[in-house]
Amino acid sequence: MSKYKPIMEFQYSRRLRYRKKGQVNYFTYKGRKVKAYITPNGRKLQILDISKSIQADFTDVEKVIPYDGKLKVVKKPPQPPQVQAPAPKKEEEKPKPPEFQLNFSDVI
Repeated sequence: MSKYKPIMEFQYSRRLRYRKKGQVNYFTYKGRKVKAYITPNGRKLQILDISKSIQADFTDVEKVIPYDGKLKVVKKPPQPPQVQAPAPKKEEEKPKPPEFQLNFSDVI
């Protein structure tokens, strides 16, 4: 268990190969330093400290890929707006015209 309080945490199915595991590492993103901790088993990356100017870039993030001392941020794909289907229209019932009935008794 890490003794750091992470701002964000990312899990990986494969172990991270870059940087030292079980220690605090410094990465760069857009020219700014990002302080991160990689768990000893290498399956989690915890972001500990990040600059306020680049923190907005990490809001809708699918995953973060560390490589060569840098971080690559993969954002979630934008979802198209959902179009609401119009409500089914209720058909107004038209009054039926009165049926014409022949009375043969009246005709004769």
